[in-house]
Amino acid sequence: MPNWQNRRNRVVETLSIVATVLAILALLASLRLSLPPTADRFFARQPLTLLTSAAWLVPYIVVMGLAVGLMIKGQLSPWPQEAMADFAGRWGKWAGIAALLVVGTVDLWMVWTGAMAARRFAPVGSEAAFGRLQLLNVVFGAIFFLLVALFAA
Repeated sequence: MPNWQNRRNRVVETLSIVATVLAILALLASLRLSLPPTADRFFARQPLTLLTSAAWLVPYIVVMGLAVGLMIKGQLSPWPQEAMADFAGRWGKWAGIAALLVVGTVDLWMVWTGAMAARRFAPVGSEAAFGRLQLLNVVFGAIFFLLVALFAA
């Protein structure tokens, strides 16, 4: 293999490892937001506060938009295992792991985390208005996945 291909493979692997670490941190932050606010007592310990900080979601906002766009175009599977196999086959195992984590986190946001985050930061006294938000999140997430499965394939 020529020297430039070895260098390219090392760069791709390094970027994939960085993407995997960022995807893990975004997943941890998403899992924290997916739980009821009463679970924050568990996350009050210092290492968990840093690892589950919502700041890890900032780069994920761009990645989530790209992932959803690729899903709509049929270039990325909404099923984490298929996305992992596709990316691992093209760019290596670390890219596959990053794809698994990104697609899994996108799926989590599509069906649950969005509603839980909205409820978490809702004004006090507005709990009744947000009562059925989880159901709507699940329904609209399921509709999205159904449309992707029907039309993007």
